[in-house]
Amino acid sequence: MLTYWIIKGKMKGENKIEEILNQKNLKRRIELEESSVFYYYGQKQIPHNHDKTFKNLFSNKKEAVHFINQYLKLEKIGRELKESQIESYKTELINSQKEYLETDILYKIVGTQIFILIEQQSKVDYFMAQRILYYYVAIMKEVQKEGKPSKRKLPIIYPIVLYTGKAKWTAETEISKIQTEIKDLEKALMLKYRLVDIHQYTKEELRKERSSIAKAMLLEKIRDKEELIEELEELVKEKLTKEEKEFLIDILTNIVTEEIGKEKAEELKEKIKGKVVDTMVTENLRDIFRMNYKEGMEKGRLKGRKEGRKEGIENMIKQMLRNKMSEEIIQKITNISEEELKELKKTI
Repeated sequence: MLTYWIIKGKMKGENKIEEILNQKNLKRRIELEESSVFYYYGQKQIPHNHDKTFKNLFSNKKEAVHFINQYLKLEKIGRELKESQIESYKTELINSQKEYLETDILYKIVGTQIFILIEQQSKVDYFMAQRILYYYVAIMKEVQKEGKPSKRKLPIIYPIVLYTGKAKWTAETEISKIQTEIKDLEKALMLKYRLVDIHQYTKEELRKERSSIAKAMLLEKIRDKEELIEELEELVKEKLTKEEKEFLIDILTNIVTEEIGKEKAEELKEKIKGKVVDTMVTENLRDIFRMNYKEGMEKGRLKGRKEGRKEGIENMIKQMLRNKMSEEIIQKITNISEEELKELKKTI
């Protein structure tokens, strides 16, 4: 997303602009987002939910590092990045024309002057290379302002564009390809961004990746409603971390609701939330089960160790059944077989 802030009135230097921006004394904003122009007055508009979801995903260092290692291929610097090796860098910049730019995600490799810029696109932008150039210049200027470059060297910037749109990406990835052609004259400006287009990867390749960004890419790739619902049902069944569940709920809310319908999206979200509750219940009941197990072991000293342990487990299971607990959870907690559980039910 490329953002410009234009402030009326005479300005003297960047400090004055920054002061006004900080005070939110904003007169007019022009936002150029994916080939469309919108005019806003007053406060900054909240990004579109779809873009916001991807921004949230990339703001997670674990997800970002996985994506960078997978698609940027930084073997040239001799390593795969770890979470501790990247740090967020400011995404709100001012270029040499005193225009305010906002990038999607910008990371810096700790202890270096290497930056990784990530932009997410849902529509083809034929001047994407030009936009990347704007970011290049603004980032370099920001680093210079901080007095960071040593020996008069500029920082290295690796730009990545993630494209999740329906149509094929047809824009050039090199700025030289969109410059005017003049016979026998070599083009002076060479700049290229790394395109990650969901159409370049198979569904199976994306399924194999253990990241929420890959899941979002996969869901964006699927266009058939029934197939999309089937894929979501499978994802919901997976053993997910709390963080992955939150990301999946975010994806359901902001990316696929329109395709599968609000009712189905809410049903799937409830299933995910239900799994969170089930997990909490299971953990609490395991604690209770352990207490009953110890009690059974104590009785076992008097009645025989094996008999006492069996009695303690059976009493606990009966109590669970009386409380209408699902058989699936009981089996998870106690490791009792389906057949043994059926027999116990007959005794209640």
